[in-house]
Order: sequence, then structure tokens, then C-alpha cells
Amino acid sequence: MGLLQATAEPAREILGVETIDVVADTGHQKTKFCELMPSVCSSK
Repeated sequence: MGLLQATAEPAREILGVETIDVVADTGHQKTKFCELMPSVCSSK
């Protein structure tokens, strides 16, 4: 499971929709992201 899926799936559930379209870019450094969101990165 990638970081995008790990954040998009809870969003989909909160919104109560069957599908969700998500877009990502490389605008963040993974290390910094993992410092801010360790629960998402711990699944890697």
C-alpha cells in the first residue's frame, strides 16, 4: 500500500463514496512527510 492509497482510502470512507479520484505529485520529500505522518509511513 502506497502513501497515496493510505491517505485516500480514509478520505473515501469519510466522504461516504464508493470511489474517489486522487492525484499526486512529487512535491514533498518522503522523509519529511513520514516525520509528519508516521502512522501512514509505518505500513511501508
